[in-house]
Amino acid sequence: MPTLLRSAGRTAPGLSQDACYRRRVRWLLVLWDIDFTLINAGGVGTRLYRMVFRDMFGTDLPAAADMAGRTDRAIVLDTLARAGIPEPHQHLEEFLAKLAALAPTGHELAVQHSRALPGATAALDALAAGYKVYAVMDASGDPSEMTSRTTLARFIQAGVIPTSANAVLCELQRTWNRPDAAQFAQLYTMVAPNYGAVMESYGKAQEVARQQRAAPAEVAHSR
Repeated sequence: MPTLLRSAGRTAPGLSQDACYRRRVRWLLVLWDIDFTLINAGGVGTRLYRMVFRDMFGTDLPAAADMAGRTDRAIVLDTLARAGIPEPHQHLEEFLAKLAALAPTGHELAVQHSRALPGATAALDALAAGYKVYAVMDASGDPSEMTSRTTLARFIQAGVIPTSANAVLCELQRTWNRPDAAQFAQLYTMVAPNYGAVMESYGKAQEVARQQRAAPAEVAHSR
């Protein structure tokens, strides 16, 4: 998804004249990967790597290397090395060229297998409308720590406010002095298991204290 920052010496709204690395450029595009930020590409990259690998070596690719936050050159070299291909550097340029040649196929695969992640469209629409948008960062899974970090950075740059499921619950609950406090307590145990352990320990301690207070009364009654 390209965004035009500056063209023909004119600066886009909100950017200073010193933008674009203080260089006089006619066009400047900023490109970013939206996979696992706004969409799930359905493993298109891995599918293309498998196609190229079979074409070059006549066998199935055992597994592609981790792709998150890496260039294709690094991914290809790592993938070939893990597959046991000797001298991976000798095959690098051919592999990259074949990947590039499969761009039309990649587009077709993306149309077939990619999907927008839940809430992606609504979040972008809300941002465009001027609303404050919060992203519950621990409410969905990520394929790697790198993906989680880059997603967080992009959200912040776009004006999205990161938060957590526990923080959302706290803001909704506000106080323990409410009739549904026990239900909120159960929700906290789901998002924070350690909190559930504390609640369990507290409950058992209270039960022991009640039993100890009741014991002298029972003894006195029996006399």
